[in-house]
Amino acid sequence: MKPALALHRAVRWPKPVPTASYDDVRAAFVERVTASGCVRSVYQMGSVRAPGLSDLDLLFVCSEPVARDLAARANIHQDPTHAYVLMHSQFFLSEKAWREFSLLFWGSDMRHVWGERDEPDVLDPDLKGPLGLAFNIEMALSAISRLARFVSTEIDIPIRPTMAVLHGVRFNLELAQAYGVELPEAEPYVARIHALRRDWFELEREDAYAEFMELMRVALSLLAGVIDGLAPRVREAVGDGSGTIRALEANELQEFGDYPCSWRLRTNRVATAMPARLHGARFVSAHVAPVLSLRLPGPYANLFAIQADEFRRLGARDLARRVSASCPSGPDPLFERAMRRRARAVAELHRFGLENRLRHASFPIPLLWQRPFPPVARWRARVQALLGVGSSVAPAS
Repeated sequence: MKPALALHRAVRWPKPVPTASYDDVRAAFVERVTASGCVRSVYQMGSVRAPGLSDLDLLFVCSEPVARDLAARANIHQDPTHAYVLMHSQFFLSEKAWREFSLLFWGSDMRHVWGERDEPDVLDPDLKGPLGLAFNIEMALSAISRLARFVSTEIDIPIRPTMAVLHGVRFNLELAQAYGVELPEAEPYVARIHALRRDWFELEREDAYAEFMELMRVALSLLAGVIDGLAPRVREAVGDGSGTIRALEANELQEFGDYPCSWRLRTNRVATAMPARLHGARFVSAHVAPVLSLRLPGPYANLFAIQADEFRRLGARDLARRVSASCPSGPDPLFERAMRRRARAVAELHRFGLENRLRHASFPIPLLWQRPFPPVARWRARVQALLGVGSSVAPAS
């Protein structure tokens, strides 16, 4: 007999979608957004290889001033079919941010779908190594943040978005291998995630769910291996370090020191200050969720301190204040230049989104602490900082 599974924890279960629906949604959404008159070109990242599981990632390059109705047109929830196929808010960039896109995102399999064809600036070949290394680390940390919370708590797991995270892990493994990190479980994992995506709608729900949960645990082990394996390469470039990053808007704390990659949950002091009977309410649950604490090798503190120093120089204090680490002395000049240029590109993304009030937009940057957050999340972070981050409640790794 198959073991009983807590399927009530699984939400946003995938449903079959014809491939043609993706083409229809793409065409309709692009037509609606470009009717604003301020979009110069549209690109698609990635492809649709598993209809029903895959989503669309569209990138809109906009001229300024942005049309007043662009924010409303960008809302994917105006149509239920659009909301399912697209799955998340789409990406909106200024022309300047688009020219610097190679500093922001790596290996995106981009193709032009509408408007002017204008490629991003060609990346300085000397910067490819540092940027590829940094992006792989950031993608791995983003995936760990998502997956560790799911395997460590009893919260509902959104199956389809999490499947996208599991599929993306293969990219981390490929890049890590390019930097000399060989993980024995990598090849079997990639084969299993491809098979699960291919066979998803043919499997019994219990079997699909069991394989999904197992692959989530394997992915976390592999991602920790990537983080630990790449640390010596970062140490060569920027030296060792220590510090913290507080992305309390997203209930996350990163601590850097003489640690292997691990994670644990910490009590959210906002939860202790609020009556327990309110914790389950939908508008409260995000504010009382445990704080995910990541312990990470020390060299990564320097990697992010360089970017934070550039944010501070640019006046992006909301980004810089999240990082408590000193900018290293004497880092590799190419590595430092790459990180500072990347920070300037991130700051431009923030500037464009904030000035134009693009509330229905995603940001093509993986790190939680580099993303903008709504006012309610910023207030929550201030309250948590005043109350204290919290005590550990359970080791998770």
